[in-house]
Amino acid sequence: MARGQHYAVATPHALATDAAEAAFRAGGTAVDAAIAAATTLAVVYPHNCALGGDLFALVVRPGGDVVSIQGCGSAAGAASAADLPPGVSIMPTTGPHTITVPGVLAAWETLLDHGARLGWAPPLERAAELAEDGVPMSPSLALALDERAERLSEDRGISSVFFRDGEPLRIGERMRQPTLAATLRTLAREGAAGFYGGSVGAAFIAGLRGYGSRLTESDLATHQTEITAPLAARIGDHEIFTAPPPSQGFVLLEILLAAALTGRELDPWGEDAGLAAGISALACGDRDQHLADPHRRDVPIAELLSETHVEAVAAAAHRKVEQPRVPETTRRADSAGGDTAAVVTADSDGYSVSLIQSIFHLFGSGILEPATGILCQNRGAGFSLDLSSPNLLEGGKRPAHTLMPVMSRRSGALDRVLGTRGGSAQAQIHAQLFLALNRGRSVAEVLSAPRWILGNNGLLASGQHVQAERGVSGSARRSFADAGWTIADLAFRDERVGHAQALVRDNGSGWTAATDPRADGAAAAA
Repeated sequence: MARGQHYAVATPHALATDAAEAAFRAGGTAVDAAIAAATTLAVVYPHNCALGGDLFALVVRPGGDVVSIQGCGSAAGAASAADLPPGVSIMPTTGPHTITVPGVLAAWETLLDHGARLGWAPPLERAAELAEDGVPMSPSLALALDERAERLSEDRGISSVFFRDGEPLRIGERMRQPTLAATLRTLAREGAAGFYGGSVGAAFIAGLRGYGSRLTESDLATHQTEITAPLAARIGDHEIFTAPPPSQGFVLLEILLAAALTGRELDPWGEDAGLAAGISALACGDRDQHLADPHRRDVPIAELLSETHVEAVAAAAHRKVEQPRVPETTRRADSAGGDTAAVVTADSDGYSVSLIQSIFHLFGSGILEPATGILCQNRGAGFSLDLSSPNLLEGGKRPAHTLMPVMSRRSGALDRVLGTRGGSAQAQIHAQLFLALNRGRSVAEVLSAPRWILGNNGLLASGQHVQAERGVSGSARRSFADAGWTIADLAFRDERVGHAQALVRDNGSGWTAATDPRADGAAAAA
């Protein structure tokens, strides 16, 4: 850590936070710390993220510029609906046809060019040591494995890592990944090129070919991380930043813009819960109707965030009306909980990072490629098979994406750096966090408070419902009922409402870091 430098970090796993702090102590920036945490998470939190997944990030550099980094891969160039079994009308949620090009490795390398000082190899070497020596199974990982043990045990790669004598590893038992360790060491020497055109990528593709995947070495070699301006909106005295399409980030801005039209600070966990749910459902409906790869389809962001449209959303949410239904062929193949790990970092030199990486659903495609030890995402499950959908499965196309890093500035100064797991519900979770913080709650209180999410985005044929954790207030429950929502109860601190990580700074003072008690994380500031 540079002399006199201060830092803050929060991640969903204590070992990832340790890695970030080690990077700071070695003289690294918040960018180095984010990469160190991200590489560690790919080893210790594999149900949530892995080398076979994607990454989105926002980076703030000294001077205040905000950059969006989109490390999301496409479907195989040869992919088409014809590859699927006859009669299939909805994208499968697991299996080889859901595997898209992994973007995370290229994105880590891209991040290096945005303020890192320590280089590529150190974080990968550290991650390789953890993979080889083994780490204790965390509660979140063990629970996810146990719930899906029967299906996951059928994959030889997964069973070799996460099972012992035919039984899933339990909390505290040591998980070793020697093949992944060897892959990480090769990549530490060769860089990301070892995957996108090198020996690791060749072995990966050869292994997936045996499963029936259409991905090729050419698909890997042509992948590129996209660097863009962030999507931003001014709401009250905050300027809020998130990722542009194919990310669903605009949904958060649409929700908050509509909430601002009420003329008061909405209480999403009290008397305004039903209204907040209605706004969220309508914004999610816009996402499901329009979101796609912007290189293939026009996504009308300006229209969706226009004053006219947002006013219509706010007005409709005030009425007790049936939310729009999504046809079965276009309904998003997404679980509410999602499968994501968020990292937030900041330092006193002026660097800050909100980073989200994921393999989509828990354990992704359910395939761990044995030769490389790489667990594969099922991001392709997010495509549609409806010919009228902008998100229709097409070769070389990126699917509509749930990942959305978030930051905000107040009076010109960065004041919030946020990220959360939560799949399609990420925008809803972020909106609740923002609205609760606006009402003066501390960041630790906000991350710990009971939350709710829409049941399948409020688009179930059986009717509108929200999923609410035990502890959600009586006033919120009455508000849901008054607005026409029914409630499906969740357990106290249920992972389905996300793992949120947050850094908050008030009045120009230092950062306060907080981690979600639903995860296995740690927060640190110095």
